[in-house]
Amino acid sequence: DALDDNQLPKVEDYPGSLFIVFNAFTYAQEKVTVQEVDFFLGKHFVVSIDRIGPDGKPQLDGIEQMVQREMDENKLGPAFVLHTMLDVIVDRKVFAIEALEDRLTTTEDAVMERPSDFDPKSLQQIRHMLVTLRKSLFHEREVFVKICRKDFSLIPDKAIYQYRDIYDHLARFFELTETLR
Repeated sequence: DALDDNQLPKVEDYPGSLFIVFNAFTYAQEKVTVQEVDFFLGKHFVVSIDRIGPDGKPQLDGIEQMVQREMDENKLGPAFVLHTMLDVIVDRKVFAIEALEDRLTTTEDAVMERPSDFDPKSLQQIRHMLVTLRKSLFHEREVFVKICRKDFSLIPDKAIYQYRDIYDHLARFFELTETLR
């Protein structure tokens, strides 16, 4: 699954490790790109598998400094490092969602102000991008539901509240994409 970059977000529990498929969102050239980022979590490690984004940079670009700072300051272990990485990915999703929201507003304004210039295909493209984001967000919330209900022993209880914060962000983004439809 880590080699197939077209998986739905999920979490799988294996003896001694977790495998998590997650998505990063990018908005460029009036298009949302959803790219898979994979994680393996063990008792003493986190391995990430990243892809190059449409801007030519890895989706986790710049995250090393945050992770290193987290490890230097707290030394709390791999589950906390994974949290930091997932938190950054989720925080970056807002840029794509806001850009899509702006595009929708512009398109709606065009319908009202310049109906002759309006291209119905643009509205269909926005709708398709929203459906894609909602599908990803739905499955990502399910990953965090499982984590937050303590289904996985590799994520200690003291880390759960931090994962709940990510769940809250995903839930808000999911609701926002619903209101944009």
